[in-house]
Formats: sequence, structure tokens, C-alpha cells
Amino acid sequence: MNDDYWTAEAMILNGGGFVRRLGELFKVADQYNRQAIKDAWPGYWSDFSKQGQQLKSDEAAKQRSPCNG
Repeated sequence: MNDDYWTAEAMILNGGGFVRRLGELFKVADQYNRQAIKDAWPGYWSDFSKQGQQLKSDEAAKQRSPCNG
């Protein structure tokens, strides 16, 4: 999964109602509409990309850790 996926995921998990929906829309959009979302709301995209990187890192750590079961 690329960085844009994780940014959208962070928007869905941590954003308010509007930002959550932008993240959801991003996930179902084609490449042109994805770019339109990023271009229209660069501040949101920048802010949530940092959170997305943390989610990506957390997920990678979970994948590497042995099961505790």
C-alpha cells in the first residue's frame, strides 16, 4: 500500500466528519479525482500524511512482531 493509502486511512480514522469523508472518497476515486482531492485540500493532505506515515509504521511493526497467542 502506498503513502496516499495511509494518508486517506489517517483521515478516516482521525479526521472530523468532513475530512473522514474526504478520506473515504479518496479510496474510491479514480486517479484524476484523487489528484483533485489532494490539490483542493493540500493542508489536510499534508497534515494527515504525517499521521498516515505513523499508521504505516505501526502496521509494519505489527507485521514483523510474533504472535502473542
